Amino acid sequence: MILEFASREEMNTALDALSIHTDGLTRARSGHNFPVEAVAAEHWLRGECSPETRYVIAYRKGDVSTLRHERAHARFAMDSAYRTQVLACWHSLTSQQQAHISAFLQRLGYSQEACIDEFQAYAATEKSNFFGIRLEVDFAEDARELAARQVGLKLSRRKR
Repeated sequence: MILEFASREEMNTALDALSIHTDGLTRARSGHNFPVEAVAAEHWLRGECSPETRYVIAYRKGDVSTLRHERAHARFAMDSAYRTQVLACWHSLTSQQQAHISAFLQRLGYSQEACIDEFQAYAATEKSNFFGIRLEVDFAEDARELAARQVGLKLSRRKR
């Protein structure tokens, strides 16, 4: 499920508690992503999820960069072949590179548990020197292929 919000403030007010629980306390959060299992039964979002909903991402309308980043998280969670590719790439990095990237992400507020997922999302959507070291990884998927598969996500515009 893709939730589109009119503003960052509205989105973060609605979803920060869920994302803090799954990702940690990041600064200036511009998007959200989490498995539907992370949503408590009494949370308003459960009422909007269909029985087929497996993953939720949210972004501010018009923020295409954040949408791409959040979709990378959904792909990592839902596409086992992609996740295997990412894990192989992560394990091919030196321990110094892994430590550098993990420290970088933790300075942004991500938990240690979220580091590999955040690594792949930033590596897929940002410049190769985003982490302060040059990495040659290619997680970007052809946009037409991604659009055709949609990794099981459907757009839901939030009006609250």
